[in-house]
Formats: sequence, C-alpha cells, structure tokens
Amino acid sequence: MVLYNKQLLLYNKQLLLYNKQLVLYNKQLLLYNKQLLFYDKQLLFYNKQLLLYNKQLLLYSKQLLLYSKQLLLYNKQLLLYNKQLLLYNKQLLLYNKQLLLYNKQLLLYSKQMVLYNKQLVLYNKKLVLYNKQLLLYNKQLLLYNKQLLFYDKQLLLYNKQLLFYNK
Repeated sequence: MVLYNKQLLLYNKQLLLYNKQLVLYNKQLLLYNKQLLFYDKQLLFYNKQLLLYNKQLLLYSKQLLLYSKQLLLYNKQLLLYNKQLLLYNKQLLLYNKQLLLYNKQLLLYSKQMVLYNKQLVLYNKKLVLYNKQLLLYNKQLLLYNKQLLFYDKQLLLYNKQLLFYNK
C-alpha cells in the first residue's frame, strides 16, 4: 500500500508538472494571439491607407486605372488574409478555451487523487490500528492458552495422583 501511495504521489507530482507546462503553453499562446492581433491592426491600418491612395490615383489619372485595379485586387487579398488570420485567431482562442477546460479537468483530477491518497492514508492508519488490536488479542489468547496448558498440567497431575491413590 505504501508503494502504491508513493506511486500515486509521484503521479500527482507529474500531473502538477504537466499542468504547469500547460499553463506556460497557454501563456505563450496568449502572447502569440496578442501579436497576431497587433499584426491584424497594422494590416487593417495599411488597408485603409491603400484605399485612400486608390482614390487619389483615380482622381489623378485614368491611365493609372489598371494600376488601381491591381492595388484593389491586392487589397482584397489582404482583406481575405485578414479574415483568414481572424478565423485563425478565433480557432486559437477556442483551442485556448479547450486547453483551459482540460487544465481545469486535470486540476480536478489531481484534487481527486489527493483526496484518494488521503483516504488511503486513513485506511492504512485504520489497518495499522486493527493489526495492533489483533496483535493484542493474539497475545491475550496466547496468555489464555498458557493458562489453560498450566491448568491441563495440573489436572493431569491431579488425575495421576487420583490414579495412584485409587490403586
């Protein structure tokens, strides 16, 4: 039982280390999400500047219309890229929530294991107490058996004396 308790304690320590690693990973993912959000803001600002530039180009010349259309296409690609990044950010956020839930489940499991370990310790203490009581009872039985043996010897001696006197 003691070995099992030690194994459970080691397992709990490993789970705690794993939880700490998951928390660190979550922090890293959160930092990455913040960086991506900053990048999205920069791209959005850049898109607004490009739209303004396109309007100015349309005013300056019709000859630059082809170039403006190319820039517009580029803007659409950037917008699509921004949407993809936004979707990716949402997926990362969902993943972070799932990891957080998993961490909570692991923490709950760790608490359950600690409770189980405490119950095992209590059970072991009860077993030790029961074993001590059994040992005491066995000693009492041994003493009683010695007394019975003594009485049996006395009775045997008494019977021998009776036989001797009866002859």
